[in-house]
Amino acid sequence: MRPIALSYEPRIILLYAISDMIEIVIERWTNAEGETDFRWSVWSDGHRIQIGPSPYSTSEDCEAQALEFCWRDLGHKPDKVTRLL
Repeated sequence: MRPIALSYEPRIILLYAISDMIEIVIERWTNAEGETDFRWSVWSDGHRIQIGPSPYSTSEDCEAQALEFCWRDLGHKPDKVTRLL
């Protein structure tokens, strides 16, 4: 087990015991008008522990922000990055 991480949701602080595997998931979203944006989430042991605060225009920017979250808030890089593009 890795150390406990804090996830800040509006007005709620959630504590998670981080398992041995951290995964970033990058998703592509396309609306009815054909506009595309990318969103990220971080998962541990089948539980989402964080979701990106806003959409990004490129998958590269999105992934960079997710990696920054992992380093800043979890203290290490993810074990896996899954791109649902």
